[in-house]
Amino acid sequence: MKRSLPVALSAAAVVVVAGAWLASRRLAEGSVATAAPSAAAASASASAAVASAPPAEPHVRQSERGFDILSPVYTIDRIYRSMMGPQSMQHIPMKSDGASNDQELVWVTGLKATMVAPDGQTPMPPEYMCHVNVDIDPLAHEKSYGHPLNISGRLFTLSQGQIDVALPKGFGIPIRSDQVVDITTQVLNLNTHSDPFGVRHHVEMSALRDSAAKQPMKPLFMAGVYGLALLKGEHGHFGKEKPSHEGTGCMMGKAASDGSYVDPQGKEFTGHWIVKPGREVNRTDVTTMMNLPFDTTIHYIAVHLHPFAESLTLIDRTTGETVYSAKTRQLEGKIGLAHVDSFSSEEGVKVYKDHEYELESVYENTTGEDQDSMAVMLLYLHDKQFTRTPVATQPAAAPSSSSSAK
Repeated sequence: MKRSLPVALSAAAVVVVAGAWLASRRLAEGSVATAAPSAAAASASASAAVASAPPAEPHVRQSERGFDILSPVYTIDRIYRSMMGPQSMQHIPMKSDGASNDQELVWVTGLKATMVAPDGQTPMPPEYMCHVNVDIDPLAHEKSYGHPLNISGRLFTLSQGQIDVALPKGFGIPIRSDQVVDITTQVLNLNTHSDPFGVRHHVEMSALRDSAAKQPMKPLFMAGVYGLALLKGEHGHFGKEKPSHEGTGCMMGKAASDGSYVDPQGKEFTGHWIVKPGREVNRTDVTTMMNLPFDTTIHYIAVHLHPFAESLTLIDRTTGETVYSAKTRQLEGKIGLAHVDSFSSEEGVKVYKDHEYELESVYENTTGEDQDSMAVMLLYLHDKQFTRTPVATQPAAAPSSSSSAK
C-alpha cells in the first residue's frame, strides 16, 4: 500500500512522528530466532507463574507521581517477530480519581517499562518487550487550547534497548487533565523455544500536576526523524525536488514489510528496509521531517534501532557538525539490543529552522541472512510558543484505535 506524505511513520517498537504530522501506521517487522539457554530457564519460571497467576485483566493505579499500569497477560507460545506478537491498548484518563470536571494542566515527565510475570511482580527478561507506545489525540488536544500547538500524536515510545525515558528536571510535555492517553503494549520473542508462558508489561508514567510544581515547568514537544530507503525515484532526498547540498541521499533499498510512502515529489520510500549481510551506511535528509517552526533546543533524544545496528547520528548539514550520535550494545549470544544510547540535557543543544539536517545509520549484519532495520530519533524540543491558558472545553473523548500509532 502506498501512502502520501506528510504522515507519521510508526513502527515496532517505535512509532515515528514527523513534526506536526498526525497520521500513523503499523509496519510489520521480521528477525531471525535462535535458541538461548538462559531465556529458556526464565521461561520455565514464567510457566510456573502462569499456573498461580491472578486474573489477567489490565490494571491502572493513579498516584501523586503519575500512573502505574499493568498490561493484560500475554501468552508467548512461539517465536514472535517484531510487531507480530500479542498486543493491546488501554485508555488512561488523565483526570484525578473521582473528578468529574478536571481541566488542570498536567506535565508528563517520563515513562518506564519492565517485563514481569503474570503476578505483576516477578521480573522477566526485557527481551520480551516489543514496545510501549503512549499516544494522545492531537486534534482534541489542540482544540482544547483553541489555537495551534506544536504537538504530535506520540508522547513516548519505549522499545528494546531503551526501556525508560526521564525528561530533564524541570521539563515536561504539557497536556490537559481532561484528556485521555492511549497506552499500547506488545510482546516480542526472537530467541526462546519453550512451553507456553505468560508475561505482561509494568508501565510507570510520571506526571506532575501544574498546581504541585515547585517552579514553572518548561514545555517540550516531540519531533520524529527516521531513516528511509528509496524504492522509486530519481534521488533519495526526502521531500525535496532537488537536493540543495552535495552528497548522496538515502540508498536504494528493498522493503522489509508491506507499505510505502510517497513524498510530494512522487518519490517512494520505506522506513523499514532489508539489510544485507555485511556493513551498511544509510543517510537520509530529515530537514522536512523535523519541520522546525523556530530556532530552539533539543533537551532529550530517544533512539530506536534494530538488532545489528551500531550507531545513529543526527548531522547538521549546514555546519557539518554532529548534533548527536547514539551507540548500541548487542545482546550476548542472542539476537537483540541490550542497550541504546539516549541524550538528556537541561541546557540543551541548539537546532535551527533554516538549517538542513541528515540522519546516518550504520548496521553491521554479522549473520549470513538478510535482516530488517529501522533508524529513528525522537527529538524533544523546547516549545517557545506554548501558552498556559486554554479555552474552556468539554472533557475529551478517548482516541480511537484507528488514530493511534502502533
